Amino acid sequence: MAFNPFDPLYALFEASVRIFRNKRRSMAMLSGIMLGTLIIASIFIYTGVLQQETYESVVQQIAYEASFTMSDPGTEDEVWALADKINDDKRVESSTVFIGGTPGSENENFIQSDVMSSVRVSAKIDGDVEVLQRGEGEVRQESAFIKPVFVSNTFISTTIYDKLIGDRLEGTFDLSRPGNWTVIPRTTAIRMNLAVGDVLPGITVTYFSSEGEGASVQARFENVRIAAFYEGLDSLDPFAVETPLETIYLDSNMLSGNSGLRRVFEESGLITLAVKIEKDEFNTGDLAAMNEQVNRLVNDVARDSDDILKGTNNVAMILGMFQIQNILLIIIDMVLIIPIAVLTIYLLI
Repeated sequence: MAFNPFDPLYALFEASVRIFRNKRRSMAMLSGIMLGTLIIASIFIYTGVLQQETYESVVQQIAYEASFTMSDPGTEDEVWALADKINDDKRVESSTVFIGGTPGSENENFIQSDVMSSVRVSAKIDGDVEVLQRGEGEVRQESAFIKPVFVSNTFISTTIYDKLIGDRLEGTFDLSRPGNWTVIPRTTAIRMNLAVGDVLPGITVTYFSSEGEGASVQARFENVRIAAFYEGLDSLDPFAVETPLETIYLDSNMLSGNSGLRRVFEESGLITLAVKIEKDEFNTGDLAAMNEQVNRLVNDVARDSDDILKGTNNVAMILGMFQIQNILLIIIDMVLIIPIAVLTIYLLI
């Protein structure tokens, strides 16, 4: 019986004969295919591991996944009452209230306000020196941006505190003692040559709004003692590249004697409820799925508060950065794979 060229057995027989007749070229082809496959597989495995490690580090470092402010002007007590209600949700691990600003980027002061990019809250420590910054071919002097954040004495009992401060502390984070106390970054202490227990002559907190005719409110806190230094993460903040960003913590009870400053914080929506999620209730293995679940939490909390609260999903911003990184990794993969694929095809010809 004659062989049919379309018969798979015939094709296999012919291929085997040709491979046997040209063993050297066949071995080169096989080696090229194996090498190309191995390199391509290694690239995909490496980038996959890199993506997973980056994702896990991002998820672990985020201090709080959701934050809320009041839709209309409200008091700190009202926000705390809503916080107690939120804490009953099994999806919430802990929460705390920040007044005047939130730890991190100075631009968060803008984000937390209805008047986007029009509100700025800063602090000036008596005797603070200016910071030398070198630009392209020039040297300029520019004061560090110090952001005051007022917190309650329950802040240290939350996992949000553990993420922001934790054990990266020299001294004791105790602001509830009699008198005025503060916790400052080590960078501030080094710049001003300060030690734990030193008394600062004064800290001036300024609220400025450029909305309408503009408004400015100042409050001065005298004889503020340093309770501790902390190793801040502000140096990782992308907005802190041009202007040094330093966050100092103050006791919210210090605002009791400065009703004007407290009132303007309340009226401007600068009272933020920060929420740390219970990880076991979320799909932390998939950032996109986690983002949707945090969105659901934010919407549920806003609805249950009768829309008194408006929320922000902080995971969404991280998701955007993570997706950009994934795109860059895919481009790198393609750049590395194309020459390997060309070499493999050349060996097969």
